Amino acid sequence: MNSRILLILLLILSGSLCAEEVQVYTHSTEGAIYRDGDGKVKGKRGGGRRAFLIELVRSIMDSVGHRQNIKEVPLARGIKLLDNQRLTALFNLSKTEARKSKYKWVGPIQEDTVYFFENRKFPAGIETISDARAVKAICVRRGNSQIDNMIENGFSNLVYSNSYSGCWGMLSSGRVNLMTLGSNLVPSISIDHNGSHSVQNTGVVLQKSVGYIAFSKDTSDRLIQQWQEALDGMKTSGRYRELVQEYFCPRSC
Repeated sequence: MNSRILLILLLILSGSLCAEEVQVYTHSTEGAIYRDGDGKVKGKRGGGRRAFLIELVRSIMDSVGHRQNIKEVPLARGIKLLDNQRLTALFNLSKTEARKSKYKWVGPIQEDTVYFFENRKFPAGIETISDARAVKAICVRRGNSQIDNMIENGFSNLVYSNSYSGCWGMLSSGRVNLMTLGSNLVPSISIDHNGSHSVQNTGVVLQKSVGYIAFSKDTSDRLIQQWQEALDGMKTSGRYRELVQEYFCPRSC
């Protein structure tokens, strides 16, 4: 009897040791999340794109039986953790050429178009990306995927802020001529500034933004497949759209 009990305990221990778990990080969630009584990060209903992404990833984690362990960090720190810490995941991240081979990927979890925005009272008057290179100052959020591409394409007029809201404020006050922002984020950022209409879209596209969950390279292919299948299943079943309606659309659609 004792031998059987010991064998069962060893099997349970072996299973727990073999169960792979990643530490999941996210970023840029200002005003979109809250913590429940257990300290778990959750998205606010109607909280916009960032709240939607939190709940989407939480649903994936539930589907694959992963512990809810999402932590919020600044984007630059999240990328550093992804580069240097074992079994780490970070969302929402763009799969740029420079990043593509550095990580493993699940997604896309979200798609958006990034535009140049200008001050409504003092428009920059740009019509092309080349025009944008000629203005005095463009605000970009520190750590954004488009920064490297902009620098490589001759942009020497970038001003950095830790948040989109900071860029919006700088543009509204005339401290910069342009800012870059995904169209899906405009309503929530505007609400952060009391519905300010001082900023408008120039219509000039900088890039298409497609977001993913990035995993450190030591993450097993089996786990990546499980998460991808869970995401694909949510899109097929309609659960993805339900989360959009509940967390994204009431405020941002």
